[in-house]
Amino acid sequence: MELRKADSKVKATIKQIGKEKNIYLQAVRDLTNLTMERITRPLLHIEPIFWLSSTGRKYKEALEIVQGQTNRVIQERRAELKTSKEVHESVEGLDQVKVTRKGKYIDFLDILLQTKDEDGVGLSMQEIRDEVETFLNEGHETTAIGSSWTIYMLAMNPECQKKCREELSDVIKDKEDIEWSDLKKLQYLTMCVKETLRLRPPVPAISRLLDQPLTFKSKTHQVPETTLEKGSIAGVNIFASCQRWDHVKTSSHLNFICLILHLLYCIQ
Repeated sequence: MELRKADSKVKATIKQIGKEKNIYLQAVRDLTNLTMERITRPLLHIEPIFWLSSTGRKYKEALEIVQGQTNRVIQERRAELKTSKEVHESVEGLDQVKVTRKGKYIDFLDILLQTKDEDGVGLSMQEIRDEVETFLNEGHETTAIGSSWTIYMLAMNPECQKKCREELSDVIKDKEDIEWSDLKKLQYLTMCVKETLRLRPPVPAISRLLDQPLTFKSKTHQVPETTLEKGSIAGVNIFASCQRWDHVKTSSHLNFICLILHLLYCIQ
């Protein structure tokens, strides 16, 4: 499932990596595992110790593979776009998903390379690389995990699976491909996916670097007011914040109706 998602996230981008795709994906996995190893070993939090350790050396090797592949793909695609006469000068109207390049759908990398601000200035190489690495490295594994759990939850809830199948049949009918406009019509399936993300979030927690002080005031416990200073790292427990504690282990797609109506989502 993970390989399938990595291949479909940015199909053309991954395709350009060609035979080295497996090496690239293995390097991405290594970076994830080595990062978790560093988090769980306090001594490795110290920069000099980390880079001198075997973990740090392996991390550097994997990072060089990922960044090298990303740079090569961006440079090759940029050269291709410059020589192609069929490339659209703007990416306006991409919501229709019918803008094409050589008869193919424009992919994520095409959009980044052709995007310009109001002054006609495009993204820098570093900005494009950051976006591509985030999309590829962080996107394929979480999407694969979310898809796997969704399939599992539908298998465990046959009545929901039946309704999803009926909804898909009503919306797709005899069409071979799903169109962008069809997605907003799949409301029941959307709620089932979001309920799966609530119960089994692929990313159960995140951290953020504070750019200003953050003060906590407890409403339910006798805890003194606490302030985190600017520059601190704050952890956010997505799994805990998305639970409905009155029936935490009960799966229901209806849990997300109120959130959808108010345009609030546990995971965005």
